[in-house]
Amino acid sequence: KPSNINIPFSSLVQGFNSNPDGAGLMFSMEEKLCIEKGMYNSFADFSRIYDKAVEEGNNGSIIVHFRTATSGKKNAENCHPFYISDNLGMVHNGIFSGLSTTTDEWSDTAELVEFLKDLPVDFLVDKAVFFLIEDFIKQERSKVVFMTNGGEFTIINDTMGEWKEGCWYSTKLFTSYKGFILMCGVCNVL
Repeated sequence: KPSNINIPFSSLVQGFNSNPDGAGLMFSMEEKLCIEKGMYNSFADFSRIYDKAVEEGNNGSIIVHFRTATSGKKNAENCHPFYISDNLGMVHNGIFSGLSTTTDEWSDTAELVEFLKDLPVDFLVDKAVFFLIEDFIKQERSKVVFMTNGGEFTIINDTMGEWKEGCWYSTKLFTSYKGFILMCGVCNVL
């Protein structure tokens, strides 16, 4: 969420109410990647976390994710965003059917994050590695947003979502669809 862009309050409420399995957000604060996520009892609880992130992040980019579980336990650990490293995080909308989860404990996204943690830390700027990751995500018809500790973000499959009022929604049906990512900002596509 860049400065001077407000996420419509109704979009935040709709996202929270339509996705009952947790919520989270990530933002940059003084070159540190910050992630807050959990199982919030009410929109008011989530809203306090969001408002604090807007303030602490000096109105910089914020990625918001509301979860509808498709695999893994319904708990805070499976909520998005996920840290890939101290300086890189990600959120995902879709199902990675190409991954076989080793347990019912973790979601398919958590499994992908474990693979990504084994890559070189600069994999987003390595054109060959990024191409392979992007190809996998596109074949799965998923959407992924990566964010760095500097607040820069990269959206994979952004055309499967929609930009509206300065915000990117991971589905064109953001007012009624379950499981969406809300992203505001200027996209840095590699």
